[in-house]
Amino acid sequence: MTEHMITLHGGCFTGGSASWDKEQTACLEKEGLTVHQLDFPKDNLEHTIEYLIRYLSSFDTPPHILGRSSGGYLAKIIHDKYPHLIDKAIYLSPVFNPVVRARHNPQFKERQDSYFRYLMRSNKSNEQSTEAEYLIPNTDTFNPSTELLLLASHDENVPVECFTEEQLDAADSLGIRTHKGMTTTCSLKFQQVLNDFL
Repeated sequence: MTEHMITLHGGCFTGGSASWDKEQTACLEKEGLTVHQLDFPKDNLEHTIEYLIRYLSSFDTPPHILGRSSGGYLAKIIHDKYPHLIDKAIYLSPVFNPVVRARHNPQFKERQDSYFRYLMRSNKSNEQSTEAEYLIPNTDTFNPSTELLLLASHDENVPVECFTEEQLDAADSLGIRTHKGMTTTCSLKFQQVLNDFL
């Protein structure tokens, strides 16, 4: 039976393109996977998730899902909220906590605020707080039997504070240092770890 893999590109939620990942897609296909590299809607979280649910619901057997960077957050939301739609999830340098990421890397804040705008509200309980309160889905859990987390050892885009201790303990760096290196890897070690997991 052919195994299907849905892959989601990065791009700070509102950018990016499926064309970024052609080389890694070819690598996954060489491993015998049928890859569906999606150009999903990027205006807001609700529209993205609605699109992904519709797409994933079309499979007779749940496919795997792989998310890179902000696409890793989307894959995590699907894994946690709609587990019946996928088999296993792989995350490459995911943005599991966009709020913390924006605090550490303010250059991402404006785009993230736009993407999550329907899930934000002013924090009126504390008049001294000027930061928006996000009501975005929580990604604090981790299940090593159905999730594989791969993090760069010195990620300039996603700080370790975006992850729980449980998630960090389960993560593997594959010896890759950078965010781009992890999200685009086609290394033999990546292929081996992926095969072992699937």
